[in-house]
Amino acid sequence: MIEILFPVGRLVGGSLYQGNSKDDKGQPLVYKSGKNAGQPRTSYSFGVAFKKGPEQHWNATPWGQQIYAEAQKTAATTYQGRFFAWKVTDGDSTEPNKKGNKPCEREGYPGHWVVWFSGNFPPMIYNANGTERILEADAVKPGYFVQVFGNTEFNANNDSPGMYLNYNLVAFSAYGTEIQLSTGPDAASVGFGGQLPEGASTAPAAGMSAPPAAQTQQTPPPPPAQQAAAHQPPPPPHTGYMGADQTPPPPPPAAFPPAGWWPHPQAPGSFYNAAGETLTEAALRARG
Repeated sequence: MIEILFPVGRLVGGSLYQGNSKDDKGQPLVYKSGKNAGQPRTSYSFGVAFKKGPEQHWNATPWGQQIYAEAQKTAATTYQGRFFAWKVTDGDSTEPNKKGNKPCEREGYPGHWVVWFSGNFPPMIYNANGTERILEADAVKPGYFVQVFGNTEFNANNDSPGMYLNYNLVAFSAYGTEIQLSTGPDAASVGFGGQLPEGASTAPAAGMSAPPAAQTQQTPPPPPAQQAAAHQPPPPPHTGYMGADQTPPPPPPAAFPPAGWWPHPQAPGSFYNAAGETLTEAALRARG
């Protein structure tokens, strides 16, 4: 096994947060060997796209050379086989995969080599330089840019030979246009509608409630850059005078965070608004 620090790439498939407990045939995933053999497991996987250069094959890239060399050393009798699983996809390929999807038609694939990483635990995610852990759920979305520190080794499986491409750590590098990954059929395109049967009515009868209207959720703007997120000091204390018999009652506790503020994904314990301000919780509460 060798460790590889991959370059910054774009997250184009899978999830850093959602795992799978079943395989593509709907069968439960289990450990196949080791002390946990036979026990259920959860698999995590995600694809990262790296921009192509002048190379004609991914094994000519700096990271590809390391994967290929490890295969030559540890899988010398099988690595040249047609069905050897490298876990690297040519984003310009027109050949459909097992699900009938062509790589060249997937968002973020054309012009890139796409590497699929996998593991049995949720990735630990850090900021761009690895100094802070990002704990907010779903903070790094498909379409954002990440950098992976991982490793590769031969799976030593004679029936399905290939290379493991495992992640160790993931760094969030930059925002990108979010990719809406399909998780099922598009409700607007399946053909709902048609003639109503006898007795059906499009208006609720007396005593019946209409279906709730679709509700929109306010989407927070992208947070300001972390380096520009200066923590603002709280406002100065009140300097007026009040008599002893004029002391106001304490205000009721306010909902937190207030409307228009969201947790900052790169500054734990801080919040930001649409104006680009970033405040700690203490400073935000000090504003009342």
